[in-house]
Amino acid sequence: MKMIERSTGYLARFALIVTAAGSVVTAGMAAPGSIQWEKDLPSALKAAGTANKIVMVDFYTDWCGYCKELDRVTYKDKRVVAESANFVNLKIDAEAQPDTAGKYQVRGYPTILFMDAHGGEITRIGGYQPPADFLESMQEAKRMQTEFLQSVEQAQAHPDDISANATLSLAYYQRRNLENGKRHLDAAVKLDTNNASGRLPELYLRAGIANGMSGELKQAIHLLSEGLEKFPNSSVADETRYYLGLSYLFDEQKESASNTLKEVVASAKSEGIRNAAQERLNELGGNE
Repeated sequence: MKMIERSTGYLARFALIVTAAGSVVTAGMAAPGSIQWEKDLPSALKAAGTANKIVMVDFYTDWCGYCKELDRVTYKDKRVVAESANFVNLKIDAEAQPDTAGKYQVRGYPTILFMDAHGGEITRIGGYQPPADFLESMQEAKRMQTEFLQSVEQAQAHPDDISANATLSLAYYQRRNLENGKRHLDAAVKLDTNNASGRLPELYLRAGIANGMSGELKQAIHLLSEGLEKFPNSSVADETRYYLGLSYLFDEQKESASNTLKEVVASAKSEGIRNAAQERLNELGGNE
């Protein structure tokens, strides 16, 4: 199931699939008892740095019906309003600020990004969530940030620790911070030459996916290929090969994509992975 969930997000970004949605009220100071919204991203980031809070950014459009539903239902919920006091909150009209939406790869609405005071993504919500689910997502963002900061401290205190570097690399890749993710991946690889930790195959997989989702397809291909070359029989080899095929596909290397996906169909242990690869082959016309 994990592989299929990853595939959905991966394809959505690669293929620029836009999720249908609808409209919201413009941002501004809200009345007491409702969510307080900042005016713009620079002021929100500054406020977050001062208050040591996470920024919650709601990307919306004027035609987005589910955005209206967030305003009408979720953002009126007393529990959500109370929890929002622990965040710096901002609304951004994605069509009025396309550069900002593009920077954060926002392609469906509503998209709610949770980011740190430097503008680094922590996690996101894609689409509408009712109050209880939204509240859980807010709390999860706080938990993730706490764990991330602990990972940073651990890696700084123990720069030669394999596990600390591997954990921080995964955390950075999850945030699509490719530069720092690669830096700690390289450190983990250098320290763990024989993969004694057993974590390197997953690191290469996650690094490849993060680069692919960020549009860095050549780097995705490089990392996934390297992971397969080093660890051809790992527990994530089939999944790594599938994402390599997917990366070739979206990089328009159709022959390489077809060959790689056919290999997945022929040899992958997981039926879900085989089926996903066959679907991509069908799209290519490579199922003859």
